Amino acid sequence: MRKAFFSLVIVAILLTACGTSATPTTVPTKPPEATKPPAPTATVTLPAVEKNLLGVELPKDAAPWAQQVDVGYGEFGPWEHWAEGIYGLGGGSAINYYTQENLLTLDSYNQLVPMMAESWEANADASVWTFHLRKGLQWSDGTPLTAKDWVYTFQYQANPENAFDFNWYYDPIKNLDKATKGEVKPEEIGVSAKDDQTLVFELKAPTPYWPALMVSAFPLPRQAVEKCGKRVWSTKPECSVSSGPYVLLTFERDKIAVCGLNKNYKGIAKPVVKYYVFKYSAQTSTDWWALYQNDEVTSINLNSLSPNVQEEVKNDPKYKDQLIINPSSDIFYITFDVTKPPFNDIRVRQAFALALNRETICNDVLKGTCAANYSFLPVGFPGWQGEKMKSIQAYDAAKAKQLMADAGYPDGKGFPEMTFYIRGDTPVPGEAVVAMWQETLGVKLSIESFDRTNFMQKMLAHQFQIYQLAYGADFPDPVNLLSLWLCSTKRHEWCNANYDELITKSATQTDAAVRGQTLFDAEKILLEDFGVIPVYSQIAYTLYKPWFHTKIVDDKRAGAKAWPGYNFFHLANQYYTVDTPKNWPPVDASYLK
Repeated sequence: MRKAFFSLVIVAILLTACGTSATPTTVPTKPPEATKPPAPTATVTLPAVEKNLLGVELPKDAAPWAQQVDVGYGEFGPWEHWAEGIYGLGGGSAINYYTQENLLTLDSYNQLVPMMAESWEANADASVWTFHLRKGLQWSDGTPLTAKDWVYTFQYQANPENAFDFNWYYDPIKNLDKATKGEVKPEEIGVSAKDDQTLVFELKAPTPYWPALMVSAFPLPRQAVEKCGKRVWSTKPECSVSSGPYVLLTFERDKIAVCGLNKNYKGIAKPVVKYYVFKYSAQTSTDWWALYQNDEVTSINLNSLSPNVQEEVKNDPKYKDQLIINPSSDIFYITFDVTKPPFNDIRVRQAFALALNRETICNDVLKGTCAANYSFLPVGFPGWQGEKMKSIQAYDAAKAKQLMADAGYPDGKGFPEMTFYIRGDTPVPGEAVVAMWQETLGVKLSIESFDRTNFMQKMLAHQFQIYQLAYGADFPDPVNLLSLWLCSTKRHEWCNANYDELITKSATQTDAAVRGQTLFDAEKILLEDFGVIPVYSQIAYTLYKPWFHTKIVDDKRAGAKAWPGYNFFHLANQYYTVDTPKNWPPVDASYLK
């Protein structure tokens, strides 16, 4: 890394003004005194101020540059860019968020913050949205980054040959659904560039919440895709091209990934941290808690640990100042393949729902790390009305037994053998759940867990009969989560035309109360048809090393009621303080060059 040195030079300049009044009759009796020479220049050299590649100086209480390295952990995906497919991303898509930049993001209080777009506006009925990009943006290879890159991204996603699995999320775009079916060309969708800085979205109907969806949109570098191939480019440092403040330097599958600062980044998030290191760590084979205790990672999500360990840590005064508690935008749920027996019978689905004691799961099994939930919206999320929904799926063992008998399976007799599938990165107590079903319904289910990537691939191929997973909201609006159940998403097997009609209707309603009631009515259809069993909302417990600082963490340490959401703006201000252990970072130096 080159170092920039600055000196402050103070120059003292002696100015003299000389004037003589000569008269012909007066002769000076002695010559004038000689003018003194100017004093020598005084030079004061201050300590050198070192900056990183983006011109950012270290905070006064920061550790040396060599220690400004963020270290995380998790699983890798087959690719590492959002626009190539959401469910193939690894590790919570960490590499994507460091190397790519969205149009907008959310702050700690779920308020939209400009990122690549500096402003935006809608037409009168919110059916056309225009975003104005900052001038001078560049890709990491020095190529100008313009609105045309965004047009390419959405057209790429709309092309059925690319099998983008999140098109339902951007469904309001005009002709997008037709393009994904091959009925029109991708170039015919409602995304266009008026000029290099002006990106226009033409939507099928008024969509007042459209800017919030842009929090989860990242531009795709056409030059990288065409040079190295779809998806392949994003895990090869020699091919990877970034729009964000970091570039991919190293990617050794199932071992380590390293991102370094992007010298061509022209956006507004100017990070202090010089490297982001992502250590591969399969949940089934690595003790994440040991990594944190040994100062091998910056933070750890306690919810990934066993309930007993969580309880122990929360009660340990040693970790009091390291523990951050957040409400969660995650909902943990169970669903079925309703197209096949036995779950095509609503009585069976209802029985499974009523046999589940959510309070016991949260209070006794998960030791208070969650809140029992009877709504598909997380507890406290905008639009949540779980108390009104509770009567639909409240625990009722006697009724559950009767429903199973009515369906032809008294005390579980004749019920087919099957497996309860669990996504491995979600801490639902499978053993407790199947035990409740066995005790109340008399059914016996085996349990099988898959890592996130394999689970999602199998789920989207509809290979499961009954399964559990979680979903975290991408933006703070009920339609984000409720849209998962639209027939067009093909995410799950449940599909209902009346539900679809209400969700579609809500998108055009500008009166908040009217829209809220429409969404409530739609969710009620989902719950009363037992297309889903909401189990609980997670209470997020995270430990951060005391020598790690960033605004959202510091706000929470000070007691702020911040919401974690999808806030990635912390890249602009996170750093490590002088209290950082001398042996940090725990990374082979050869990776940090």
